[in-house]
Amino acid sequence: MSNDITDWYKKTKNTGFKKGADFKDHEIEPCSMIGLIGQSGAGKSTALIEFISRAQKFTQIHLFSGSGSATTESLYVMLKERIPELKTYDDVKDIPDLESFEKDSEKLLVVDDWLQVNKKGMDKLAKFATCSRKSGFTCFFLSQNYTSIPKVISRNYHYIFLFKIPDARSVETIHRNHVSGITKEQFKGLHKVITSLPRDFLLIDLKKNELRRNFLQRITE
Repeated sequence: MSNDITDWYKKTKNTGFKKGADFKDHEIEPCSMIGLIGQSGAGKSTALIEFISRAQKFTQIHLFSGSGSATTESLYVMLKERIPELKTYDDVKDIPDLESFEKDSEKLLVVDDWLQVNKKGMDKLAKFATCSRKSGFTCFFLSQNYTSIPKVISRNYHYIFLFKIPDARSVETIHRNHVSGITKEQFKGLHKVITSLPRDFLLIDLKKNELRRNFLQRITE
């Protein structure tokens, strides 16, 4: 008998959500947890809108902003105009419980300005980070710094979009926790060059263990 471990998921009837034709336009796998980290104005919301425009596959989109910007931020207002069925929330308790969603369609949850929510609210967000992919959710967590993110959430990221951020220590910590195959100084230099351009970000693909400029351009040594 072989010493290899069988992928038993492939033998079940439920094989999960497949990559669609849109995958080539963003290379973000279905039902992923994604952290967008960068200072205010760096382009996090812009990258989110860009992803939605490239993916165009979600049957539901839910947007929470702890600062109340879900109904006032210009990009979110535009998104609501283009997608009237978009659900927005200013209070984390108003986000429906994960158990209330059907599991047969792809959904998107956007979490913005969330690091100051109370413990009960943080527990709800952590449940989405740890359990929602099996319910068809892709989740975007937008934050201005890395060190304040609860580890139960950051450890479940499949992708990190790293924008311009003034805190060099946070960049070093992200490298230590999530990046391999490149030195700390190389990573810091790469991040500085890429984020010097407006709206550009360094994408850390933790599933493939690779780095990209924005969605598609792979970084080679």
